[in-house]
Amino acid sequence: QATGDIPGTVNYARQVLENFTEQGDQLIRGQATTLLGLASWASGDLETARQAFSDFITMMQAADNISNMISASPVLAEIIMAQGQLREAFATFQQALQLAADQGEPMPLGTEELYRGISEIYRERGDLEAATQHLLTSKKLAEQDSQSDWQRRLCVTEARIKQSQGNLEGALALLDDAERM
Repeated sequence: QATGDIPGTVNYARQVLENFTEQGDQLIRGQATTLLGLASWASGDLETARQAFSDFITMMQAADNISNMISASPVLAEIIMAQGQLREAFATFQQALQLAADQGEPMPLGTEELYRGISEIYRERGDLEAATQHLLTSKKLAEQDSQSDWQRRLCVTEARIKQSQGNLEGALALLDDAERM
């Protein structure tokens, strides 16, 4: 997938899923499932991508792996958003956020992505105040997160809010920051 061979990625991921069927193969199956989901998303096959991430979350739930459930939920929710189903995407974010909150303090890694995603949905709904508040919570949770990809997505979300507020200059500046990242 890193080299752009999306069909090859889908093919190999499916081969792994067919050949590794034992309970002890859950890590391998989980990795293949997420690769299948990401490659399907990249190729525009949103239904297969959605099913793959739903399957992965179910696998992680069976393994009681809360961390991976939380980190995969924003991806699933974004796929659902791309399908135009904002209510279902919002529910997916909210369920994962409740799961994260149930873990107590400090909030698990990935929680900042849940707040960022909820911010996107509030912006889509035209509730810029709630969008801004959720984005600020996301920023606060991620102060120690130095992953540039997360910071890039944060800039894009903030740029969308600024654009919705009519601040095109601020939006463009944030998009320039995202491009540098």
